[in-house]
Amino acid sequence: MKSAPAMRVTVAVALALQSGCAVAPSPPAPVTPPATASAATISLFPSPTPSAAGDAGPVFIAWQTDGEGAELLLVGADARLKRLPLPARPNGPVAAGLRGPMYFLSGSAAGSILWTSHGSLSGPRWTTQRLFRAGPGEEQLAWLCAAPGDPPGAVAVQSKDNLVYLIGADGRLRLLPPDRLFLRPGGCAWTDSGHLLVAADEARMLHHIAFAIFRVDDGTSRLLDGIGGEQPAVSDVSLAYVARDGPAGNVVLVGPIPAPGGGLPPATSRLEPVGQAALFRPVLSADGKRLAVVELGPKAAPSRILLYELPRPTLVMELDVRGADDAGPVWVANPPMG
Repeated sequence: MKSAPAMRVTVAVALALQSGCAVAPSPPAPVTPPATASAATISLFPSPTPSAAGDAGPVFIAWQTDGEGAELLLVGADARLKRLPLPARPNGPVAAGLRGPMYFLSGSAAGSILWTSHGSLSGPRWTTQRLFRAGPGEEQLAWLCAAPGDPPGAVAVQSKDNLVYLIGADGRLRLLPPDRLFLRPGGCAWTDSGHLLVAADEARMLHHIAFAIFRVDDGTSRLLDGIGGEQPAVSDVSLAYVARDGPAGNVVLVGPIPAPGGGLPPATSRLEPVGQAALFRPVLSADGKRLAVVELGPKAAPSRILLYELPRPTLVMELDVRGADDAGPVWVANPPMG
């Protein structure tokens, strides 16, 4: 594979981790990738205990776009990097179901494509599905989220005009009517197979962001009680999201998944940015024990992708992604690696 300059590297990371392994903080131990992969900087704090034989454990992936291209880059147990090109440039984040494949969206508003991965992370195959909407003049599809399930359940998508749709078997999109809700961009999260969370403005209170919860069978919705946030992501047991908190700026909060008929439960973990950085795109592992986020630097550009152990956020890995156009983490549970 051809090498790339350090400031123009498209990066994704896959790191097999022992489920539930606690890691104490320590000075970073730099990992030097081979010259044929990239000059990206990866630090581990220190390595977790290897997984049991036959159990790959959850795998953390990060993706990054640069210029016109997009790639995945896998970090093996020997700390060697493997670059894997994505078949198209994503419109927004690469995502995955808790136990499902990876997905991303590409194409224009008039010709949106859903990409789905199959097979091993070492060489995934991708299939495509053309998506169809009813009305003209709608915005490009950018974000998506997959319902829990094994095999994966339904997939919902959000456009850049903030509308949310469910994907039908034939690729036709069914709108979840916003009614009087003022939805915000950044994606969605399934609280269970029948309910979907999306960030929304609370019209009754200035600068108050809440969560709207949709029933996917009939499209009805309501606002959850309590101050919410943006960019929701779920594990089997928890919800993570970006919240605004005064002088601290954007913080990431993690707490229980809200019940369909209740409010937003109090957070149990809190991650604050360092210095003037901002936190972006939180993603949880399926067991809820690990949190990955993007750190934004000057001009809101991706700076690092950070991986933490929970509940007390303990940094275990960082990846320098400065120079990227866009970047983000993904979790995939127990994929084949061969």
